[in-house]
Amino acid sequence: MCSKLLVLVTALSEEKGVPIPDLVKAFGRHLFGKFFADNEETLKSYRDSFELLLAVEEIIHVEIRKLWATDV
Repeated sequence: MCSKLLVLVTALSEEKGVPIPDLVKAFGRHLFGKFFADNEETLKSYRDSFELLLAVEEIIHVEIRKLWATDV
């Protein structure tokens, strides 16, 4: 999966003439902008980004592991 993503990013970088780090940064900004827009109410319950990151590890990743366990 990771190698396929690298191939795509490399191809896009070459086609558009944009360095890979700039593409990754732009994608991250887009992704997090969308994430925050779609989850604005939920995210208001966190005091800061550190609290949010802890929630990702302690809540969201636990739920993802449950989903993966049922897919196996």
